[in-house]
Amino acid sequence: MIAQAFVIKNYFPARQTIAIFHQQFGKIHFFIQHKDQASLLCNGSLIYCDIVKKNTIYQCLYVDPYFVPAGISLEHLYFVHDILKICKNYIPQEIMLPDVFDLIVYIYSQIHHFDNFTKKQYLLRLFLYVGVFPDNPSLYHYVMQEKLFFSQEIDLLFEKSLQYCWNFYQKNNLLV
Repeated sequence: MIAQAFVIKNYFPARQTIAIFHQQFGKIHFFIQHKDQASLLCNGSLIYCDIVKKNTIYQCLYVDPYFVPAGISLEHLYFVHDILKICKNYIPQEIMLPDVFDLIVYIYSQIHHFDNFTKKQYLLRLFLYVGVFPDNPSLYHYVMQEKLFFSQEIDLLFEKSLQYCWNFYQKNNLLV
């Protein structure tokens, strides 16, 4: 069955595997045998794919990239890199997190409309969904709002909260 996925890390050609966050399977690694297909899958791409599980191994039967983050600004590319880092290091293997998946697809559909303030808000929402978030009810309220207007005070709160989230993982040796 064809489903959406998000390419977290393309290990080809060093290894014939690609790490993806799949709509149904969650974060998995699949084997790819065709060099031409693997070359289409850059880190951060959104794809349609047909993945099958044979015993404990996932194999890709079909892949079609529909969003490649090649034509975006450098600021947006850094934002995508942060999303990839969170997905690679903090999403558990083979557990589907629908809120995280839907959030990433939404971010990609709106990325050209995001300013730095909005990017911070959505990174914090992603951290919230993966289970790392400062204990602050007002922060939760701000992060979950759909249309949040810029305020210096909230921006400073976002900065400190993002620093907390990144430092939490560094302290626990989760960042690679």
